[in-house]
Amino acid sequence: VITAHFLVDIGDPFRHYHDALWFYLKLALVAFLVVYHLACGYYRKKLIGNAHYKTHVFWRYFNEVPTVALIAIIILVVVKPMF
Repeated sequence: VITAHFLVDIGDPFRHYHDALWFYLKLALVAFLVVYHLACGYYRKKLIGNAHYKTHVFWRYFNEVPTVALIAIIILVVVKPMF
C-alpha cells in the first residue's frame, strides 16, 4: 500500500499545489530569474565590445533585481499567503 502511494506521489509531485497561487507566483519569479540570468550573459557580451554600454545607475539597479526577487520567493514560501 505504501509503495502504491509513493508511486502516485511520483506521478504528480505538485498535486498539492494546484490551487495554491503562491506556488505559481514562486514559479513565475524563478522563471524571471532564469530570464535575468540570460540577460546577464547578453549584457556581458555587449560589455566586451563597449565598456560604457549602460550607465552606472542602470547597473546599480540591475544588480538589485535578483535580490528583490529572491526575497519575494522566500516570503512566498515561508508565509504561503492564501490569495
